[in-house]
Amino acid sequence: MLRVSRNVKKVVSPIIDAMVSQANGLRQKDVEIIDLGQGVSNLRLPQELVTEAIASATETSTTISTYCGDRGLGELRAEIAKKLKEFNNIDIDPDTELLVTAGSNQGFMEALLAILDPGDEVILPAPYYFNQEMAVRLVGAVPVEVPMKEGRGGYHLDPDEIIRNLSPKTRAVVLVSPNNPTGAVYREEDIRRVAAIALEKSIYVLSDEAYETYVFGRNKHFSIGSIPELKDRVITFGSFSKSYAMAGMRVGYLAADKPLVDELLKVHDTMIICAPVISQAFAISVMRAPQGFCRGFTAELEKRVDYLRTAIDRIPALEWREPMGGLFAFVKYNAQIPSFEFASQILREAHVLLIPGSGFGRYGEGHLRISFGGAHIDEIKEACRRLENFLR
Repeated sequence: MLRVSRNVKKVVSPIIDAMVSQANGLRQKDVEIIDLGQGVSNLRLPQELVTEAIASATETSTTISTYCGDRGLGELRAEIAKKLKEFNNIDIDPDTELLVTAGSNQGFMEALLAILDPGDEVILPAPYYFNQEMAVRLVGAVPVEVPMKEGRGGYHLDPDEIIRNLSPKTRAVVLVSPNNPTGAVYREEDIRRVAAIALEKSIYVLSDEAYETYVFGRNKHFSIGSIPELKDRVITFGSFSKSYAMAGMRVGYLAADKPLVDELLKVHDTMIICAPVISQAFAISVMRAPQGFCRGFTAELEKRVDYLRTAIDRIPALEWREPMGGLFAFVKYNAQIPSFEFASQILREAHVLLIPGSGFGRYGEGHLRISFGGAHIDEIKEACRRLENFLR
């Protein structure tokens, strides 16, 4: 193989790939694996809505045979702008301040390419979402891990730690709420402190809100993009993969101030031209439908969390960390063993797939990520039974 770029060599392959590879090897030996690892939910849109959306999306061949404008279908942008106003309290012009992307990850990468130069620093509250750390390294920038506050009640953003880690090279802070992997839902007061930092230091805030409707109990989702003074330095990312259970469609969006979106268009056109048109047409129908299914999704996830909490509390080797939203619990363990080795041992012997915390940065070591989004309650019960037996 000829030389590859230094930036690519700096990126570590996602640890989830190594765990899935181990699991697939066991499956080939007819071992039944319970998967609490993957970050894709098994929640499903109502079949009637799916049928209607497919029919609408394929009504004309143009959704298959042609591109649309770079920014995305106008009807979809109008629906997203309406949602941003009603749900997030963010005012945007759908014609000039919105881009439809092929998932929010693509939008995040576009943003980094537009705002960063080599050597710039990006603050990642940690444990972090590994794809975002990878993206920062790919563009030649430097990820700076900043620990969150941790306790049985869950994780919380720590603005004081962000302040301590600022430098003249800091260009952006990344917020992911609800959070992958910890399940944290950032408190409004903490987000407003980050907003004050961004104003004082003239830095960007990249706000990943892919799990925004999966918020549990009395917790509330707050969008930093709703603060008017930050309009020129916040990029808000959304996704249809989670709240709308449309991961296979690859549709997301980013919202930002017009001058920045004009620059982002250069990256967007180079990278993809436009998001898949047929998927955008499908998304229009889903957004126009009654949204009761979203509340149903969240209620189902809360049931799974309730069971998981009780089950984990029965296992002395594990320490519960309450998820306030999202699809994941990030539990601490008391074994003196690296998390990759521990998760591999659990997989081999208990046949439960979990993700090692080390894959989410150094502050994730000593933890395991449990996905309750992709397993039905009976599977979660059996997985917990296996874990309890193995960890006695």
